[in-house]
Amino acid sequence: MDKLEEIQQAAQTVRHELKIIDERLAHTDWLVGGRLSAADIAVFPLVQLLLRAASKQAARPLNLGLLPLSQTFPNVARWVERIERLPNYERTYPPHWRQ
Repeated sequence: MDKLEEIQQAAQTVRHELKIIDERLAHTDWLVGGRLSAADIAVFPLVQLLLRAASKQAARPLNLGLLPLSQTFPNVARWVERIERLPNYERTYPPHWRQ
């Protein structure tokens, strides 16, 4: 198996997992229960990392099927926006990601 196949398989796994999360968020604002929890705090950075990687120039030709998030996983996109609106969120954002 070549690297491209490995990447495509990994992207398929990621899309499957995001679909599960998206379906869950169709019925609730947070991953577990009615308010922000450790699950949201643990999963959020991973989602952000995936989105950051998928948006890189080198990833664009790979067609990973993640972007635009608002179209591929709309409930996840709304969840990301909810987290980004939390007080002090900006203080947690890695400065080097702003570039």
